[in-house]
Amino acid sequence: KDIHYGCISFKNKVSYVIKTLYYLQWADTKFPVCPGHRQPCTIRTVMKIGPNNARKFFTCKLPKTKQCQFFEWAEGYD
Repeated sequence: KDIHYGCISFKNKVSYVIKTLYYLQWADTKFPVCPGHRQPCTIRTVMKIGPNNARKFFTCKLPKTKQCQFFEWAEGYD
C-alpha cells in the first residue's frame, strides 16, 4: 500500500528522487567543467527575446558574483 504525502505517493516521490539523482550524476559526467573552479557547469536557457531565445548554454554554476567567465553553447542538449 502506497503512503501518501499530500498529492504525491511515497512510491512516486522515491521514483522522482532517483530520477533526479540519476540526472545529477549524468550531468556531472557529461557537462563541461569550468576552468576557473574545476566544477561541472550548469546549463541555462537564453530568456532574452532575439535570435538566441530558448537556446541553451553552459556557464559556471557558482552565484553570479563568484562566477568565472566560462561560457559555451550547449549544442545537442535540447
